[in-house]
Amino acid sequence: MAAGALATMLVLLGGSHQQHDSGVMATWFRANYARESARVEQVYSRLGIEMREVELTGCRAGTIRHLHYVGGGNRFRVDTLDVATGRFKSTFIATPDENLIVRRGEADRAHLVRAIEDVSLDRMTELMRIGVPLAFAPYCWVEYRICDLFTKENVRIREVSFDDDPDYGRVCDVQWHFVDAGRDGRFGRLRFAMEHSWVLLQTTFQLDATYRLGATFSYGEEAIDGVPIITVADYWSEQHGERKPLRQITRESFAPVTPTPDLFDPFVYKVAARLTAAVDTSHDWAGTITPFVLGSVLVGLCVPWSLRRFGWSRQEHETVSPT
Repeated sequence: MAAGALATMLVLLGGSHQQHDSGVMATWFRANYARESARVEQVYSRLGIEMREVELTGCRAGTIRHLHYVGGGNRFRVDTLDVATGRFKSTFIATPDENLIVRRGEADRAHLVRAIEDVSLDRMTELMRIGVPLAFAPYCWVEYRICDLFTKENVRIREVSFDDDPDYGRVCDVQWHFVDAGRDGRFGRLRFAMEHSWVLLQTTFQLDATYRLGATFSYGEEAIDGVPIITVADYWSEQHGERKPLRQITRESFAPVTPTPDLFDPFVYKVAARLTAAVDTSHDWAGTITPFVLGSVLVGLCVPWSLRRFGWSRQEHETVSPT
């Protein structure tokens, strides 16, 4: 209690570029962030967001996708639309009981359901949080809730500092690293807007001495229950100090929603697929999600592999290309 009160006093009374005892401040950060991030998640889990994604590098440079996201508390739906026709190309539905990907025929005029794939909850969570950042980036790092990330045994907070931002006021920078076999591994930094419900402003992750990946998130003046609504997510890589843009996702519209349960009901799609004799569960999940998120995962932000394989290298990142 005393340590927490002291940490709060230091934060409020100090000036810019503060740095304090890492242990005390890490405890203070976890307690304060967990409370605020729960509010942020509650708001974003009941939003409808239309967004536009543009790939800016690699073999998919110039590719544009339109995404529609709807949150229903613990149920989520994402529809991808063809830019030219506005017709649905695929649908992702995540519920506590069932998670599936619906693919529609792109060549036929009827645009019927052509394939359905069941995926695990963990896999669907990863796909949505990485592929639809405007819905999850304010409180997530890659596929993990940030509050959960810092409870993992192999993650350590190494430094907490504070500064003032001209647009967002008081900000908190958290530097952290993985622990591999008792030794410090790869590391990253997260920046939060303390005066705006602690939404995430920026993330960087160092892959080696010269190469890192990062993202910057911008927010407008709109807010729901004091929680700002994200407008743009910019992803980039940086090598030897030279930054290269990877992809940009821009919010086109948003609104609080109270969706009906049938919006997340996979039954209608399964019936439609069987009527067209098109149910296909033999394909690997990667083959079905390519237009939605594979490019984003492999080119835009390849960090998830770092949580599973500390030996993942920059050379591997540079040789992977979306299919």
